[in-house]
Amino acid sequence: MGFVGSTWFTTLAALRAAEPDWQAIAAYREPIARFLARAYPGLPVDLREDVVQDVLCALRTSAVARFRPERGRFRDYLRGVIRNQVRAAVRARRRELPGLDPDALPAATSEDADAIDLGARLVLAVRAAHDALLAGGAAEREVLYCLSGRLVNGLGYEAIAAREGLSRDAVKRRLARARAVILEALLAEALREEGVELPPRALARLAREFATALSSRRPVEELLARAGPAPAVRVAADLAERVRAGRRWFPGLDSPDGRAFVSALRAVLEPAPEEGP
Repeated sequence: MGFVGSTWFTTLAALRAAEPDWQAIAAYREPIARFLARAYPGLPVDLREDVVQDVLCALRTSAVARFRPERGRFRDYLRGVIRNQVRAAVRARRRELPGLDPDALPAATSEDADAIDLGARLVLAVRAAHDALLAGGAAEREVLYCLSGRLVNGLGYEAIAAREGLSRDAVKRRLARARAVILEALLAEALREEGVELPPRALARLAREFATALSSRRPVEELLARAGPAPAVRVAADLAERVRAGRRWFPGLDSPDGRAFVSALRAVLEPAPEEGP
């Protein structure tokens, strides 16, 4: 197994410092690429790939420096960055794309921006979960081995079971544990962004209720009402609503959405390049 290095900055903290690490910015790579493929299927693949690189470079340099949190959410600001890079790329290759008006190309919607942001947050949450599991005892490292087998090698339950000498049910339990740790990391970062602090046991409890809320059809506020202090519940409810609103990030690793999830997160557990993208 190849694990990425220890340096990892959370996206929002890095953006606020205007000095984002490449790995934090790279968390947006796959979500942006999926959006471009869906929104602009008529554009050449190589052009879409160029746009992804251009957006990442813009985030790493001038775009982040111009971002002002007091003016709105970063995910909405990102819509403009992507739109500008798409239009600039099409203008630069106008001779190859006759009849295509760069100014007529649709911009990302708020829902698109939310999906991109959630995808990047999941990448970062998996990285945080990886660190937590690696620092745990033998049982937690077994969870990590199963998770890495799924993310790095793309193995199914039976293949992981054979490799680790476990039953299929044992693998499923370990992947369920990995899912819980990822969700806790996802929630913890959202709480930090809002300046809400919880002790570890309270965070774990809220994360369990958060996981239940994601898979339930009951109102989120009702499910989380007694899960923690009001500020924490508010943050968790907002995040749960975002994930539930068509963002089925955790539908099961063997579903089509689950395979897309695996693809998006694979880079998290692979060796990091020495230089940025």
